[in-house]
Amino acid sequence: MAKWFCGNGFALAVNAAPFSFSAPTAIAASAIAALPAAIGVTQPLFDDPARQALYQATKGILRKVDKLALTALRLAASRKESTVGESTLLDATTEALL
Repeated sequence: MAKWFCGNGFALAVNAAPFSFSAPTAIAASAIAALPAAIGVTQPLFDDPARQALYQATKGILRKVDKLALTALRLAASRKESTVGESTLLDATTEALL
C-alpha cells in the first residue's frame, strides 16, 4: 500500500494491488448483495432472474448497476411490489439507461 501525505495532517492511502478484470460478475454481485445488508434488510430485494438481468443490462459497470437498481426499486415501490422481478427491472431499464 502506498501512502501520500497531504497538507493539514490528512493522508491518502492507495492500495496498489493489481485489479482483476476477470471477475466483474463477482464484484457486481457482491456490491448488490452488500446494499441490503448495510441497511438492515433481511429478505432479498431482487429475485434471481432480475439479478441476472441487472448484470446483463449494465455489463457489470457499478455506476450503471447502482442507477438501474435504484430506478427498479423506485418502480417496484410505486407498484407496491415487495421484490423486484425481471419484468419490473426491464421496465426500469428504459428509464434508467437512456
